[in-house]
Amino acid sequence: MDFFKDIKNYSAIELSDQVEQGFPFTAYLDFQRETGFSRTDMAGFLGVSPHYFNNKTKTDKLTKHASERLIKLNEVWVFGMACFNGNKVDFNQWLQMPLAPLHGRTPLQLMTNFIGMEEVKQLLGRIQCGVYS
Repeated sequence: MDFFKDIKNYSAIELSDQVEQGFPFTAYLDFQRETGFSRTDMAGFLGVSPHYFNNKTKTDKLTKHASERLIKLNEVWVFGMACFNGNKVDFNQWLQMPLAPLHGRTPLQLMTNFIGMEEVKQLLGRIQCGVYS
């Protein structure tokens, strides 16, 4: 993920400025390639129509809203990968499993808004600490 490789080195102000300008469309492409999430899933995560991506070029920018969501999505992804010891296959399988703590929903189903993303991140934290409920 080229764009997100050094994201932890950005200050909050720099990140805020980048969101205001809109992330480059290549950030979306890099993230999708790294995660393997479908275009439909990514559209849901970013709060846009799947058709939003159709006419985008590498020089285009994401909206402020989509850029902000991509940061949060990246946080969940990085945290989840750490919880699953970098095993992308296992983490992606977990994301697609209906889970009792999520009332039978999959983590992917909850990740379409900030509250859901935060709930998934908290669940990952409980798993990491061995307190899966």
